[in-house]
Amino acid sequence: MYQGECSMTEGSIVKRERKVLKSQRCELVLRVLNYFKEENLNDGPLILIVKVLERTSAATNISKRTLDRINKGKNLMKNENDLRFKTPDKVLSRKQPKSTLDSSQEVAIRRCIYSYYQKKEYPTVKRLLVALKEAKLFNISTFTLRIILKRIGFNWKQNKKLLLERPDLVSLRGGFIRDILGVPFEDVIWLDETWINSGLSKAHAWTDDTSSGKMIVPIGNSTWIVLVHAGSCEGFVPNAKLLFKVEKYTGNCQEEIDHEIFMKWFTDQLLPNIKPKRTIVMDSASYHSVLKEKYPTVNWRKEDTIKWISSKNIPFDESMYKGELLEIVKFHKPTFPPYEIDEIAKKHGHNVLRVPPYHSNFNPIELIWAQIKEYVAENNTSFKTSDVLQLTEDKTNAITPEEWAVAVNRTRNIIQEQAELEGIIEERVEETIMSLASTNCDSDESTDDDEEMDESL
Repeated sequence: MYQGECSMTEGSIVKRERKVLKSQRCELVLRVLNYFKEENLNDGPLILIVKVLERTSAATNISKRTLDRINKGKNLMKNENDLRFKTPDKVLSRKQPKSTLDSSQEVAIRRCIYSYYQKKEYPTVKRLLVALKEAKLFNISTFTLRIILKRIGFNWKQNKKLLLERPDLVSLRGGFIRDILGVPFEDVIWLDETWINSGLSKAHAWTDDTSSGKMIVPIGNSTWIVLVHAGSCEGFVPNAKLLFKVEKYTGNCQEEIDHEIFMKWFTDQLLPNIKPKRTIVMDSASYHSVLKEKYPTVNWRKEDTIKWISSKNIPFDESMYKGELLEIVKFHKPTFPPYEIDEIAKKHGHNVLRVPPYHSNFNPIELIWAQIKEYVAENNTSFKTSDVLQLTEDKTNAITPEEWAVAVNRTRNIIQEQAELEGIIEERVEETIMSLASTNCDSDESTDDDEEMDESL
C-alpha cells in the first residue's frame, strides 16, 4: 500500500515522496480512520478535546503509558522535525570483519610481535599494522587485527599497554619444543590432513584474451577433496595415503573428517606401515583428541555423575548437590586425561606429541601440502573433481624422500630458533612488566591500545 502522491498548497501541487506502508502502519491508520468515523457519527468528539493523550489512545488502541513513553522520547530528540524512532531492544546485525587468515599468515603475525620484544619495543596495534603492510603480507583494519590477535591467543595486559600470549599456549609450546628436540628427528612421523578445492587455480594466468582462452572457476559447483597422509625424513609412509571426495560439503572442512574415519586410517593404514618406536606428531584437531574416558560435566545428569563417582569408589554424600559432586570429579580427574589415539599408539610401542595451537609451522608436512597445492593450481584447467583427484595423487606420489628431508630440516631449524627465542621473549616481557609497573600510571585512566609510547623499553 502506498501513501498519497500529491497535496494542494495555495494553488500549487506539491508531490509527496512515494512510500510503501507496511502492514503494521496500515493497521494503525485504519484504527485512526475508524475512530474519526465514529466521531462523525457522534456529531462531535467522543472524548473531550483537551484530553489529548486519552483521545490518541482511543484512536490508536495504544496504551496511555506507551504513548507517554513515546512522547518523552520525542522530547529528547535534538531535531524536533525528526520523527524517526529506533525499535527498542532491536539487535542490529553488525557486519563481521574479514579476519580469515591462513596458518602461514597467523605465524607471520606472531613472529612480527616477537620481533618487537627482541628490539625491546612495545608491539602496539599501529606498529603491527605498519609492519605487516610494509612486509606486503596483508593490509587489514585495526578492528580486524585486534580480533585476529585475540583469536591466535594474544591478550592486552597492564592497562592495555602490553600484548602477551595466553599462558596456556606458552606452556604447550614450551612442552612441545622440549619433547620434540629430545628425540631424533629421523624417528619422527609427521601426520596431518589437508583440503583441496576442485576450483583451485593460480590467481593470475596468461590467456589469449578471448572467452575461450580465459579460465573460469566454477566456484558454485566446486567440490572438496580430503587428503590424509603421514611422512618422515624417508618420505611419505608407504600405503598410508587416504584420498577421497567430500560428498556433501557442510561449510566447514574440519567436519568432513570424524574420529571414526581418522581412527580407521590410523590403525589400518598408518600403524602397520611405520617402524617400531616412532614419535608420531599431529595437531590438536577434535578427531585427534577424543578422550579415552568421558568425564562428568555440567551437562551430565546428576544421576549419571553419581554413577561415575561410584564406579571409581570415590567417597561422597548422597545429600550433596550437583555442584559439589562436580568438584569431587574435578579433584579426581587427571590433569592430562589420556586420549584414545595415544593409548592405541602406546600399545604399538609409539609415542604421540601434539603441535601447539596456531603453530602449523612446527609440522613439515605443511610444506609438503604447499607443494601439492601449488602443483594442482598450476595444472588445473578443467576444474573437474576427477581431474583434481588425479593431479593430487600424481603430485603426492612424486614427492621424493629428499623433498621430505628438506622440509624436516627446515622445520627443525624453525623449532630450534623458537627454543632460543623463548628465553629472550620471557626476559623481555618480564622487563616490560617491571618497567610498566614502575611508571605509576593511574589504573583508572583510559588508555588506547595505540597510545604513543617510548620507542625503547
